[in-house]
Amino acid sequence: MNSETQLFDSREMRLEKSGAAGGCVQLVYISRAVRSENDSSLSDILGVARGYNAERGITGVLCFAYGRYLQVLEGPSREVNALYLRIGRDKRHEGVRLMKFTEVQTRCFGLWSMRMIRFDEQSGGEARALVRFNGFGGFEPELWSGEECLVFLRDMARVLPERG
Repeated sequence: MNSETQLFDSREMRLEKSGAAGGCVQLVYISRAVRSENDSSLSDILGVARGYNAERGITGVLCFAYGRYLQVLEGPSREVNALYLRIGRDKRHEGVRLMKFTEVQTRCFGLWSMRMIRFDEQSGGEARALVRFNGFGGFEPELWSGEECLVFLRDMARVLPERG
């Protein structure tokens, strides 16, 4: 077992214990894609996520850029924790890292069972400008704090038009 797996396993235990209360939580994580995702595979992920999340009262935003995922999940503690643990076991991700986990009174992303934001060198002019506007050198969420990740997702959801 490598140190990355141990880190995930120890957080997994802590998250399971915190899920007992059942309140509304907000969870932000990052990961890397194991293989390159195309529009079709991202659409498949989005379709499954929307159905799964709607049934469980989970909302959020998924940002995919330059082979990295940055996602916020909000909803009932038990459901969000279970989904995060599923994501950690998903073979499409590696380096899953919890950036922020907190109880919230109100959701920031309650409009979407799952919103997808995707950008790359060809499609991400607005996103790259927003990265620079927030004072980051580039899209490197692994270097950001959990709060910075959350602010970035909030800003992206606010300024970028929804597609798909």
